[in-house]
Amino acid sequence: MLAVVDTLRDYYAASNALDLAAMVAYFHEPVTFISPAGVRSFATHTEAKPLIEQFFARRRAMGAVRTDWAESHVNQLSDTLAVADAGMVGEGSQA
Repeated sequence: MLAVVDTLRDYYAASNALDLAAMVAYFHEPVTFISPAGVRSFATHTEAKPLIEQFFARRRAMGAVRTDWAESHVNQLSDTLAVADAGMVGEGSQA
């Protein structure tokens, strides 16, 4: 389970760095996002990139500079499958 937590930490570090290439390296195809707005699926990383770019633009517009974990839960379903959720807290600019 430690590998799952390490992977999530690396993924969120890429997100905080606004590093799109590093983020999509963690996605398997097809790419599916589940959010309060609903479920969106894309056949490829390339098709998913505009949604992630919109996410980055919204973060910048809100003045968010980083997110940190508030809590996380990982359930190991098999040797190769885990379900994880993480509560996130955003931090704005200090300007």
